[in-house]
Amino acid sequence: MTLELYELAAPAAGLDLVQRWRPVADTVVWYTPRYFVVVKWQSPDRSAVGAFIRALQKQFAEEKESK
Repeated sequence: MTLELYELAAPAAGLDLVQRWRPVADTVVWYTPRYFVVVKWQSPDRSAVGAFIRALQKQFAEEKESK
C-alpha cells in the first residue's frame, strides 16, 4: 500500500484536485482543508484497505477538531 500526502496551499485546492483526478484502479483520493490524500494498493484484502482508509480519515478528523 502506498500513501501520498500533499500539503495544500489553500483548502479550495483540494476540491480542484479531486475534481480533476482521473480514476485509477485500486486507488482512492480525498482531501481535507490541509491535505490532498492518495492511497494506492495491490492487496486483494479489501477489508484491510478499507480499515486503513477509515483510520486515516478518523485521524484527519481528530486533527481538525483539536485545532
